[in-house]
Amino acid sequence: MKLFFLTLLTGAALFLAGCFSADNNYLEAQDFAEHLKQAGLPVASVRPIPADPFKANSAVAIMVGESEIGVYKYDRSSRHQKKRIEKLAKTKRTHIAGLPYPIVVHGSFMFFGLEKNKHKHAILKTIKNFQ
Repeated sequence: MKLFFLTLLTGAALFLAGCFSADNNYLEAQDFAEHLKQAGLPVASVRPIPADPFKANSAVAIMVGESEIGVYKYDRSSRHQKKRIEKLAKTKRTHIAGLPYPIVVHGSFMFFGLEKNKHKHAILKTIKNFQ
């Protein structure tokens, strides 16, 4: 009986841990474009962009409708990258030339430029299940 409850408790803890953190480190930034297409969003183009300004590993600009969003991938297996993306997740903003800009962080990814996209709410919904 104790083993049953211990197994149940362990399973619940693992399930809840998965609910709070996205395990999407195996994906790449360009995979999000395909994820958007599968959700029915109008993806017009995908192009690589420099990841250096935000110290990410890779990045793409995705044209969704009439405006682009930036998708930046951080490698959570790297201690420095994990620390960087966790800090971004807490602050929910990044800075360009000293000016703050809102971002969305999900798992290993930072999403930039959503606030001006008319598909913002659909993109946010798609981000939540990107794993």
